[in-house]
Amino acid sequence: MFEEKDEGRERRIREARARTRAEETRRAMLELLRDGPLSSAEMRAKLAEDATLSVVNYHLSVLVSGGEVVNEGDLYRLA
Repeated sequence: MFEEKDEGRERRIREARARTRAEETRRAMLELLRDGPLSSAEMRAKLAEDATLSVVNYHLSVLVSGGEVVNEGDLYRLA
């Protein structure tokens, strides 16, 4: 019975992470962070011109909530 609960929990975590990575902007951010930590302003400068700082911050918060990215001061890095 506990194994079923653990399997269900792990499945939900995998699904949440997949949804987190599903959006194009978030995928681009994860790709940028593979080269090392960046601030939100640095990330904004490297993304498409239509990505405002508020959009970047929103997507970063989703990535942090999803456990994909860690915020350390004013820098973000892959978890």
